[in-house]
Amino acid sequence: MLAPGVHRVGDYRSAQRALTDGRLVHWLRRDSAPNPIAAGIARWLDAMDPAHRHPLRKTIAAALTPAAIGRLEPDLNAMAGRLTTRLLDAGEVDLFQIYARPLTKFMVLRILGIEEAAFAGFDDLLDRLEPNLRQALSPAGSAGVDQAFFASWTQATAAHAQGGGLLAALSADLRAAGPEADLPIFAAMFALAATSNIAPFIAQAAHGLAAQPDVWRHLQAEPSRLPPALEEWLRFCPPLAFVHLVAAAPVNDGRIAPGDSVLVALDAANRDPDLFEEPHAYRPDRNAAHLSFGHGPLACIGMIMARTLASLAIGHLLDAGRPFAEGQLPYPIVNLEPNIGEAER
Repeated sequence: MLAPGVHRVGDYRSAQRALTDGRLVHWLRRDSAPNPIAAGIARWLDAMDPAHRHPLRKTIAAALTPAAIGRLEPDLNAMAGRLTTRLLDAGEVDLFQIYARPLTKFMVLRILGIEEAAFAGFDDLLDRLEPNLRQALSPAGSAGVDQAFFASWTQATAAHAQGGGLLAALSADLRAAGPEADLPIFAAMFALAATSNIAPFIAQAAHGLAAQPDVWRHLQAEPSRLPPALEEWLRFCPPLAFVHLVAAAPVNDGRIAPGDSVLVALDAANRDPDLFEEPHAYRPDRNAAHLSFGHGPLACIGMIMARTLASLAIGHLLDAGRPFAEGQLPYPIVNLEPNIGEAER
């Protein structure tokens, strides 16, 4: 039973319509913000809306093209190789903390333009980012914001805003287009989206594929089948279970009133029996669309980054050739933290 003023959309076609309806906006873009951090995030979400044609979106998109991510692949491969060795040497396998999260952190820092010599200082900040940012976004955020943490985060990101990465490009744009104080807020959003969504997706997918020995061995024999197998995993187990939208105007002849919440259930839409044969079965060769990265204006701007890193990360695990022991998986997962979509529920 949903609370009054909360609506759920679960079939595929209706979910598509909701995600492209300009009257429904991301919940963080509501008119009232509990503190300057939440207000800054709302401004960034507006800037990244394709309908607004904001120059900042073009700058961000340019850093996340296949060519831009491709230039990072040699370094990402080297890091994945080191982490795979560490994973194999570990007494207890932890796909999330030992492998997926460090690799995702590495990618995030490289895209932002952080020098490797500064990675150690950011490691602790990235671990503290999620609880602090979530607190800032909560209704009680004004009272609970850890000002010392955000001061440290702002100082750390500002120190790298003149390098050659995305922070530097955005810093130049912001001097002409918006308050430069928003730069650390973007860096926080970007880092949280990756570490809270891409890293669990990699760990979940690696574990889920390894739990099916025939599928795992088939992918080892034919690595070219990994991308479609991961697309099916995205349909089968999306990184975000739902998208929380808020009505800015009446929808459905007023049945959804301004201020009402609309929960677009991506997990349910991806298993709509009207579109998918055996929707609850994982079929690695299924060539079907999904809504796991959103749709239309609300499509994830980092989807290329997520797909590239997941293919690279799981490709290294497949190449390692760890055998199946009787009754055990080659990569049993012992830690899988909830993603941000679950935390919003």
